Amino acid sequence: DLAQIIQANLKEIGVNAKIADVEAAQYDNRLNKGDIVTIIHTYGRTNRDPGSLVTGAKAWYNEKQGGWCHFESAAWDKLVTDLQSTMDKEKRQGICRQIQLMALDECFTNPVAPQDRAFSYANYVKGFNYDLDNAPLVGDFWRDKK
Repeated sequence: DLAQIIQANLKEIGVNAKIADVEAAQYDNRLNKGDIVTIIHTYGRTNRDPGSLVTGAKAWYNEKQGGWCHFESAAWDKLVTDLQSTMDKEKRQGICRQIQLMALDECFTNPVAPQDRAFSYANYVKGFNYDLDNAPLVGDFWRDKK
């Protein structure tokens, strides 16, 4: 559905995009070769510290790290390194702003929407909780039903 929305948006500006819904093995092969112009994929970590985003998802990696976008920039590498090198809140905010501006300017990866997970469970399931990646903490919940 998201691919169709993006395809329609691109058509409005004169770009004719073709959607190719491929099997996982073909997707991975094409992705690693870099012969896909645009990809849609999901990942978590957007609700975490920006340092974990730019070092935890291949969409944000540089070419040398095997990034899907095949983006290469010494300035980007320095910003990511600088971000990982300080815990000072003000410095990190400034670096994150520079990362944000570069990502917007270069458009090598474009987050569109968060991937929220919905959970449903019976009222006798107790202690249900999840981590920052929206993964259930399976060791923490139990069934209170006789």
